[in-house]
Amino acid sequence: MQPVLAQTHGRGCGYADHSERVCDFRRTDANIIRYSVEQLPTPDVQGKAPDVGELRYGILTVGKEDGDYVVHARNLVIASDVPRMRKQLETIQAMSREELKAAYKTQLHSGPDPHSKGAGIGFIEIARRASKPIEFDLMPIDGDCAFFALKART
Repeated sequence: MQPVLAQTHGRGCGYADHSERVCDFRRTDANIIRYSVEQLPTPDVQGKAPDVGELRYGILTVGKEDGDYVVHARNLVIASDVPRMRKQLETIQAMSREELKAAYKTQLHSGPDPHSKGAGIGFIEIARRASKPIEFDLMPIDGDCAFFALKART
């Protein structure tokens, strides 16, 4: 992550602009880590047997398109979560800036969604920081998993 952030800072991003990029990258990175189906065994710690735990992974790429920084996040998700995710993302995708701000505040005050591993504001926060509506795709792989791809311009 540090080399990517150094590149944004060294390529004409001002300090405030650079700080916003850091937040954008961290938010998409956090979503991959929390929700990816793909997990690695955790290391053997003090005699405990290795366990499948919270060491999850996915793909995060950052680039530039038409003068915008573009963050692509991709990971496997549980197939049964796809309808809920699609509905949530389509709703967020259609929101105006004012609606995103209101949804963010509402979600913070109402507490986490039962399906969330955090405050439930990740996708809303990404959409709020994006310069254009977020883009996504959820593609079935098999009965257990789907491939999730998210694109946000900042």
